[in-house]
Amino acid sequence: MAVCYKKIQPGFTLIELLLVIGIIGILSSTVITAINPYDQLRKAFGQERVHFARQLEKSIVQYVIDYEEYPSDTVFSTNVATPTPICRLGESDPTCANIDLIVPEFMSCLPYDTVETNPLLSGFSAYERTGKLTIVAVHDNPSSPGEIECSVPPETFAGVNFTQPLANTFYDATNTYTITANNMVAPSGLTTNAPAGAAGSWLFDGVNDYLSIPHSSEFNLTTSLSIVAWVYPTSFTTADVVNSIVRKGEANPNTWQFAIEDSRPTLLLEQSDGFDGRAQGPILALNTWHHLAATWDGTTARVYVNGAEVDSGPYTGSVAGALATDTRPIYIGGRPTSDNFAGNLYDVRVFDTKLTTIQIQRIMNGEF
Repeated sequence: MAVCYKKIQPGFTLIELLLVIGIIGILSSTVITAINPYDQLRKAFGQERVHFARQLEKSIVQYVIDYEEYPSDTVFSTNVATPTPICRLGESDPTCANIDLIVPEFMSCLPYDTVETNPLLSGFSAYERTGKLTIVAVHDNPSSPGEIECSVPPETFAGVNFTQPLANTFYDATNTYTITANNMVAPSGLTTNAPAGAAGSWLFDGVNDYLSIPHSSEFNLTTSLSIVAWVYPTSFTTADVVNSIVRKGEANPNTWQFAIEDSRPTLLLEQSDGFDGRAQGPILALNTWHHLAATWDGTTARVYVNGAEVDSGPYTGSVAGALATDTRPIYIGGRPTSDNFAGNLYDVRVFDTKLTTIQIQRIMNGEF
């Protein structure tokens, strides 16, 4: 009788089992790390923060090379532990350094970290040691997955710089909108009287001179706006007649209007000419150039003279909330029947957003 023997395979030794368990542990941790989207996302955002920090460094250094000074009046900290915070684009505060001057020549936009909760700060800071500037991403840590966004300077959507030869029709400064000169015959409207550094301005006779731009949907500024202009008044009207700088609509109530009322720069929103519902600056001097600006953010109206805010207040009652829309044209320097400005206007611009004080000052200084 034959007997069959089955060969018994030896089992794993203790050492082999431990090795297998160790290998499995290493592989599983690697897989878990690889498939952990939060960790990978945080690493990606961390790399983005580092990238923009280096770009800020390079831009500031290039600015210093070109202009032999920092793009900020703030003295950067020399303490690594307490670097100087950098402001967001357009913001100015004693707690941070404004470096707006690097935009757009050295950087097309100014980055800010969405994790940063202070609306004045960018989430980047800087310190200087032995002549070297270092930019730090404040929120580059494992608990900060938020991304970086970039603020760009506000763009004029309609503007008249008045350096064009005067003709019956021409394009605005953005080469988008056709402007018609009414009762202004070439070349009398274009004069050499202008703010410092400007080539010329346009003279309005205060009787029937005005410019008009056909309606565009972009002119329906329902929730925010800004208007800036260089103004050289030679006479003022009084009572309910204003000297219009720029307005939407040829009849009251105007949708929005920036004008000189009773010798004072005044922003009017959905109001007839008059005292109610306005922000108004001080009495202006005649035969003097003034840089005027007005802003509205959907809640508060502000007026600026020569780069400084001179009045502000909330709009309430019938003018609270979004402005109405219509299809009326834009008028500059007057309207078909009244409210004509007497004097010179230069670099009139309209924006669909609220400008900050810094941005108004940069426009006044010819920086953008």
